[in-house]
Amino acid sequence: MSRMRPPMAVEGGKPADAGRVGRRLLPYLSPHKARLALIGLFLILGTLADLAGPYLIGVAVDQFIDPSGGAIPTWLAMLLGAAPDRRMGLTAVMLLLLGAYLAIWALNVVEFRLMVRIAQKILLTMRTQILEQIQRLGLDFFDRHEAGDLMSRLVNDTQVINDVFGAGLTRLLRMALVMAGIVVSMLTLNWRLALASFAVLPLVAVVTVVFSSRARDAFRRTRQTIGEVSAELQENIAGVREVQAFHREGARMRQ
Repeated sequence: MSRMRPPMAVEGGKPADAGRVGRRLLPYLSPHKARLALIGLFLILGTLADLAGPYLIGVAVDQFIDPSGGAIPTWLAMLLGAAPDRRMGLTAVMLLLLGAYLAIWALNVVEFRLMVRIAQKILLTMRTQILEQIQRLGLDFFDRHEAGDLMSRLVNDTQVINDVFGAGLTRLLRMALVMAGIVVSMLTLNWRLALASFAVLPLVAVVTVVFSSRARDAFRRTRQTIGEVSAELQENIAGVREVQAFHREGARMRQ
């Protein structure tokens, strides 16, 4: 795979297209296809366990806590018989529910550990590439950009990408799969009631778009401020001997 060299951009201006950024980041995942496939399998299993929880609670309520007289599920009849004792049935369903929650916990732990390892390798690759790119730049570039701002990009900005790959990506995929499962379940149980509940989705979409736009602007301002603070801090530390030699500590603090 050819080595990618990320450009040294500056904050401000028009935000980058999210799709284009995603396509540029996608090659960093290519060397980890096997682990990503395993994570995908765990995501599917975790989603099924997530959906099993509410289903089992519904079975416990409808069949054993407040029986509605409905037909007992086939899998439960095969497990306990056609007319199970209420206490025994409730105990069995609660044990299955506990097993589902334990499975969710175990799968989350495994997913997190695998994805963090991938994210750390991606972080190492990015930082190495950025450092190599810095070494190739001319002196005029360093006249226009302060060392502290470059350090902020090398450390802080890449750490944000690492956080996205480490936890944000799996969480987003899990939420999307769970949401799809919920929608399918709602349509299967009562499609009329499901369509009525979907009426609020346009409002949710509008609120999400507005919030995302404001959050993106706030995030960009935050990254810019972090870069400025890092540049000022680096300048103060690098010039501490001169500041102390001329007794300018108070003046620097007031700045």
